[in-house]
Parts: sequence; structure tokens; C-alpha cells
Amino acid sequence: MDTLTRDTARSYIWNQLAFVLDGLTLTLASVCVGRLAGRDALGTFSWVLSMAGLVALVAALGFKEGIAVLVQKVEDDAALRGLFRRLLTIRLWAAVVTVVVTAVLLWHRASPPIALGVAAYVGAVLVAGLLSAFNVALFQTRAVAFGKIASCIVSVGIVAAGAAVGSVALAFVGLSIGTIVGGALFFLPLRRIAFGPASPCRLSHALQLPLTLAIVAVSNYLIGSQAASFLLKYARIADGEIAVFSVGVTVAFVSNRALMGGFTSVILAAFSRAADAEHLARLHSLYVRATTILSMPMLLASVVFAPLIARIWLKGDIGDSAFIINVLVAWSIAARLMGGGAHSAALYSSGLQNIGLVVRAFFGALSVVAVYFAAAHMGIRTAASAAGAVGFLVIAVEWIVVYRMRAIGMPWTALARLTLYSLAASVPAWLLTLPGRPALTILAVPIFALGAIAALILAKPLSAGEASDIAGHGLLSKVLVRLETPASAATLESQAS
Repeated sequence: MDTLTRDTARSYIWNQLAFVLDGLTLTLASVCVGRLAGRDALGTFSWVLSMAGLVALVAALGFKEGIAVLVQKVEDDAALRGLFRRLLTIRLWAAVVTVVVTAVLLWHRASPPIALGVAAYVGAVLVAGLLSAFNVALFQTRAVAFGKIASCIVSVGIVAAGAAVGSVALAFVGLSIGTIVGGALFFLPLRRIAFGPASPCRLSHALQLPLTLAIVAVSNYLIGSQAASFLLKYARIADGEIAVFSVGVTVAFVSNRALMGGFTSVILAAFSRAADAEHLARLHSLYVRATTILSMPMLLASVVFAPLIARIWLKGDIGDSAFIINVLVAWSIAARLMGGGAHSAALYSSGLQNIGLVVRAFFGALSVVAVYFAAAHMGIRTAASAAGAVGFLVIAVEWIVVYRMRAIGMPWTALARLTLYSLAASVPAWLLTLPGRPALTILAVPIFALGAIAALILAKPLSAGEASDIAGHGLLSKVLVRLETPASAATLESQAS
């Protein structure tokens, strides 16, 4: 178990860097478009990117999540090569079809130049994504991180140039070129499975689990508000208002995932390697607490500094954007305390993916209906509230299923203690950001940071011995041990849970 925990932690660090760079690329791209090309251009960029992400997810056929599980079950290198080649062939054909479909869908809805730029970007994302998924599943996440560095540099440079001349199409060309550069670097460590003797891989074996997870991935996209900007366009919301909404979605998503996105696929692979039910329960508990530790300060910071953050993208009135940030982040905090994505990963890795599929598909459809009708009849503020509520409800239902089917509980005591201390620590910084005190606002940042650190130390959300499980006996372990509950207290908490 200790080796698995340590492998997971090491892969998380590199995959986290890759995730941050990926998110940074899109965030900087949207900032460039918003500040250099204007609010309407940002609205167009946002809803087109939202649609592109949905199309790419459908075409991905669940390979990203499925590969994390399938690779753990191969018997030798020959079987691994067979799996890789079979999935790569399918993905290349899917990319060709998707490029054509994307161009047709956007040709008149946006414009021909934007349609071609987005089509190229979607195709590049599909191929690069497959290569990235294999590296993550093989715990070769350092290669993914280096590829994302190169991709970020190339993409942002070209996007900024396009935004400076007011071209949304050139912005998407920049994203596509950067993705191609990153994909080339992803391929380098995969040469050993790209070439050499391979065992035949049955199509049913390669597709059965990924196709199930594909529906889950699309549902997650709908539940997580990433598709909301696209839905707002069809609800006849103006591009300028879509820009305001998209800023709130971006901030909520980034603050929730910025320090824990590296667990994507890594934790699914780790859960799949867990030896028995006891190990899965322990890893699940640690994952819930670790992701809350990593995300809580960022989420609360987004609420405290919402008006300042909104101005990074937008000029003029940012009232609606700050409100949407607060609403979506508040629901994200509630979902994180309910366990976040830990429950769905536990379901998929322990043979209950069909139940997870039904739950996610239902709430994905509910999110589409709720967001569309809220936007069309009550405006973007109500749409944000509806999106956040659905995101929380799906997590709550998944925990009920996991608890009943796998008897996996939740570390409620540790989570409650962490929440209480974190909320109390954020109040002084929030008071300094109130209107009429601009001179004191600059002090809010260091005060908030010190408060967040103090809250973690006082809350002690880790159990005794988990610091060494995560980081061995190095410097990081010495830091994490300060977050451990003493052994006697940890035993009492375990009995309470």
C-alpha cells in the first residue's frame, strides 16, 4: 500500500504540473482575448471553446479514463503494444471524422475561419490526448508535463498575437499548433510500445469500458458547467453576457481543480491497483482529504477576491461576474466536502461503472435542462445557481451508492474541522476587501495566505503515518507531518466515522 501511495503521489506531482499548464494555457488565452479583443470576442471564444470541448469529449470515446484502467490489466509488453495500436487507430479515424463535423457545425454558426481553426484544434486535442493518457496510465507523467510546457508557450504566444488583431480564428490556430507540439513530446516515451511485436487486441476488449466511461465523461462535462457557455448561446444570451458567465465558470473551475487536477486518471489507475476493499477504503479516505486540503484555500480565495479576479478578464461593470463566481465556488466547496470525484473513481475501478454511468448520465441531462431554461427565462445568475446545485447533487447521490455498495465511509470529522478553521481564517482577509478600503486590500493577500496555512496546521486533516506513506522520509514528509492527527486522536476519529 505504501508503494502504491508513493507512486500515486509522485505521478500526481508531475501530472499536476501538466494539468496546471493545460489550464493556464486556456486561461491565459481567454484573458488575452478578453483584454485585447473585447468582451464580445471573449463571449464568442468562450461558447465556441465550450462546444469544441463537448465535441472532442464525444469523439474521445472515453479513452482517457478507460486507458487508466485497461493498462493496469495487461499481462506483458506485447499485449500493451496491441492495446496501444488498436486504440491509436480508432482515435485517428475519430479525429478525421470529428474535424469534418466540427467544421460543418461552425461554418455558418460562427464563421469559416473560426470553423477551420477550431476543427484543427479539436483534431490535435484528440491525438495528443490519447498519447497523454497512455503516459499517465504508465505513470510517465513527467513527459506529459514537459509537453504541456512547450504547448503553453507556443499556444499563448500565437493566441496573444491573434487577439491583438481581433481574430478569434487565429486564437484557435494558436491553440492547435501548441497542442501538436505538445503531442510530439508525449510520443517520445511511448516509442517502446509503438514499435515491436504486439499481441492482437480484440475490439470489444478495447472499447467496452471506454465507451461506458465516454458517456460518463460527457456527463461530467455537462455537470461541471464547461458546456454552459454553449447552452447559453442556444438560449439566445448575448455574447457579452456569455463572456461574463464564462469568467465565473473559469474561476470556479480553476480554483477547484488548480492544485488537484493532477489526480485525473492517476487516481483511477491507483484505485484499480488497490489490492483489496480495505486498501481501497483507505486510499479513498486519503484522496478525499488530500483534495480538500489542496482545493479549499483556492476556493475560499476566489470568494474573498472575486471582484478583483473578475477584472483580470473584464473591463467596466463586473457585478454579475463576481456574483457568478461566488455562487459557483460556494457549490464547489459543498461538493468538495461531500467527497468530489472520489466516489465516481471508486465505482469505476471496482466494477460498478454501470451504476456510475446511470447516475452521471441522469444528472448530465438534468444540468442541460436546468441551465438552458434558467438562462432563457431567468438570466445568467439563475443559470449559475442551477449549474452549481446539480454539481453538488450528483456527488451526494454517488456517495450514497458507494456507501451502500462498498461500505466506504467519509472522514467527516477531519473535513468538518478543516472547513471550520478555513472559514474562520478567511474572515480577516475578506473584511479588508470590502468597498471603501482600497488601501487595505493589498494586505488581504498575505493575511489570507497565513490564515490558510494556520488553518491546515490546526485542523490536522491527515492521519498518523500518512505523511510517510505519501512522501517517504524526505523534506516533504517533514512538512506534511505537521498536518497529521496524533495516533490516539486518529483512532477515535476512525471509530467515529
